Amino acid sequence: MTEKAAHQHGHGHGDTGQHWREPARVRDFVARMDARAQERAPQFELMTQLLGRDGEERLRILDLGAGYGAEAQVFLTAFPKASAVLVDASEEMMRVGSERLARFDGRYRYVAWDFGEGALPGDLDGPFDAVISSAAIHHLPEAALKRLYGEVFACLAPGGAFLNLDLVHAPDDVLEARYREIQQGEQETRDEPPQPAELPRHHSHLEPLDSHLGWLRDAGFEHVDCFWKRLGGALFGGYRPDSA
Repeated sequence: MTEKAAHQHGHGHGDTGQHWREPARVRDFVARMDARAQERAPQFELMTQLLGRDGEERLRILDLGAGYGAEAQVFLTAFPKASAVLVDASEEMMRVGSERLARFDGRYRYVAWDFGEGALPGDLDGPFDAVISSAAIHHLPEAALKRLYGEVFACLAPGGAFLNLDLVHAPDDVLEARYREIQQGEQETRDEPPQPAELPRHHSHLEPLDSHLGWLRDAGFEHVDCFWKRLGGALFGGYRPDSA
């Protein structure tokens, strides 16, 4: 995603989960994201490339806060023999996703779960070759993020990758204000309505990119890096060691 507004709809969690029980809210979100599909495509494609895997491999993918499956579709297309487990807390998102993913029938399944406290469900049937996420975990407090990163590490196969395209906090207040000004201008150019009033509070908990990278290293990941960044959006992650 190429700007903050495209990230402001995480849907694998409890504190804003109520929003995603409303069909109208979900329809609005899906319409916005469909309109930005071309903008997000390069980042999603980069994620598939960062796996460093052959398209013919039978990869197992875990998508956290998968929503209506936009990211999973990219991976299932890039890796025709792959299968995916999609974790989300919104029944409406999963309903829409099941329609969108119909051509991948038999290669995916949804798991209803709220990982707002950093825990993953016990019935995922891992390990996975990749854990991916987009705009779904930025709201978690520090303790929950650390727990989630540890659980993601534990469910990855040796050599597996964790790739997260999400919001991060600006390094300082001056840049935060500059980013916000640019993003608001972009929203106006798209003639988008203002974001719901609760979202600024929701995003007051954003953590700096450096903190995320440090917590990933603490969890055991290697080759940790930020692979792409624009303003308050970043693609970052790491790999489980081959010997782990």
